[in-house]
Amino acid sequence: MSSVLKNNGQQTELLHLNNQHGIPDKDEVIVEQVRKINPDLIAFTSTSFEYQRSNAIAGLLKRELVNPPPIIIGGVHASIRPSDYYQSNFDAFCIGEGEKLLLSIASGEIKPQGLLYGETIESLDSLPQRDWRIVDTEKILAFKKGWLNLGISRGCPFSCTFCAAPLLRKINKRRRPRRMSISSIMTELNYLAENYPVKVFNFDDDLFTSSRSWGLEFSQAYKEKIWQKYRIPYAIESRVDTVTGELLLALKESGCQEIQFGVETGSPELLKFVKKHITIEQIQQAFFLSDQFDINTYAYIILGIPGESSQTIKQTFKLLAKTKPRLVRPTFLCPVYGTELYEFCQQHNLLKEEGVAAWNFQYPLKIKTMTEEELMKYWYLFPWYVNAEMGIDVYRKAVEKFDLDTFRNINSNFSQVQDILDLDKELDSWCSSLKHYRYQPEVSDEKELNLRFNRFELV
Repeated sequence: MSSVLKNNGQQTELLHLNNQHGIPDKDEVIVEQVRKINPDLIAFTSTSFEYQRSNAIAGLLKRELVNPPPIIIGGVHASIRPSDYYQSNFDAFCIGEGEKLLLSIASGEIKPQGLLYGETIESLDSLPQRDWRIVDTEKILAFKKGWLNLGISRGCPFSCTFCAAPLLRKINKRRRPRRMSISSIMTELNYLAENYPVKVFNFDDDLFTSSRSWGLEFSQAYKEKIWQKYRIPYAIESRVDTVTGELLLALKESGCQEIQFGVETGSPELLKFVKKHITIEQIQQAFFLSDQFDINTYAYIILGIPGESSQTIKQTFKLLAKTKPRLVRPTFLCPVYGTELYEFCQQHNLLKEEGVAAWNFQYPLKIKTMTEEELMKYWYLFPWYVNAEMGIDVYRKAVEKFDLDTFRNINSNFSQVQDILDLDKELDSWCSSLKHYRYQPEVSDEKELNLRFNRFELV
């Protein structure tokens, strides 16, 4: 969006609110920075998880600025829940893809008021190269140890009930994913490799491997243009039913370092419930093939799908113990407004409260098939349960040390979380000669739970 505006004579500034590699998300800092810039238009992007805070900041700016400029919002939340506009602090909600719409607003062709609909970009190659200078890319790279996130496509053809992708397909009126051309991708990657200390390109597209023929073509180009020249590896997101031995071999030979699979659960019944349309056998085969070609694997897991029980969670533990992904990230199900799963939860009175502000360390639903204390114990001790399933007895005994009372109010008790992390270090040391999982915690200076407490690795 910044590149589109700059190419048409506009000036842009970005306030990247991030306590770790942006400016602090503090009211006084935000107001001071906006006053310095003195903009003619303020635009937010927001997911549903960020919306409450975004709306609060918009209200803050309207109160604190003298003659505040129009304040608008785009992104996923504005697109899937435009009804929030009427109770919001924003002058306009921008729905759909925003490059052309934002330019029309900035140039005065469209008044920034009400519900505004963007025009879907037919060809991603029609957009200029991204404005990497508008963010502190060097600082972000330093924080992320050289990993640079970027997308080269838009959209996903599948219809998992927990995902916003089907909603965005309807809004953009595009069934199939759209991709940048191979030549455009290589041009941008070359620019980044020449200008920034990138160590890994992390392609965070919804589904990198939606086309195997395209994947083979990309692999050949990346091998010739990037891998052989810069030796920069890359990581992708995929589905277990879209990879083959031929594709994985091509990916590996071109520098693919990691594949991130949405596994979600080890329960066939729950996979069917969320319309994932994959089988346990396909999951096992994808991880087996990835291991055969020495590509690291990353498994995303969703805990607390309606119908989740001790039995279904144990099925997940068994699957992970068998497939042994290098990294595993379990998160709680947080239904996104408008999705099929959200409608199910609403109809069955499962939502604790409106909105999805909780993320990763709070469970936002009313669970009916186990106690919430049981669910929290499974979440906090997840890697220990997998290790126990792998036959490491000290982890089974460690799990038994914690009774359910420990997990009743654990989210408000940092010392209990720290006890778990301290014991995990001891267990990790004791089992150094065995293949096992350990936590990858990140604890903030304020002694708050970090959203990535729940990522763990195989060592």
